[in-house]
Amino acid sequence: MIAVNISQQSFPLLQANSMDRHVTSNFQISAGSFSMFVIGTLTIWVAIYDRLVLLQLAKITGKRYGIGLKQRMGIGTALSCMAMAVSAIMESIRRRTAIE
Repeated sequence: MIAVNISQQSFPLLQANSMDRHVTSNFQISAGSFSMFVIGTLTIWVAIYDRLVLLQLAKITGKRYGIGLKQRMGIGTALSCMAMAVSAIMESIRRRTAIE
């Protein structure tokens, strides 16, 4: 399943090309810049995870890093699978509405 996620590099660009990217009537976000939203979101999430989530997990579990490495990898894989499932559902809805 991870290989499926890694191979989806051009899919967000194709989705961005097909959507209305106008913020105002005069300003449109380019499809190629949508990857910057991913980078920005990841940067914010890493900061929140490091400063808030890990501290709370350490308090709850009594371990220095909260949960073990295997548990983190498992949670990441599960979230990755869920993200791909949501993406597939949204794409099927988009295609269904485009046909009608």
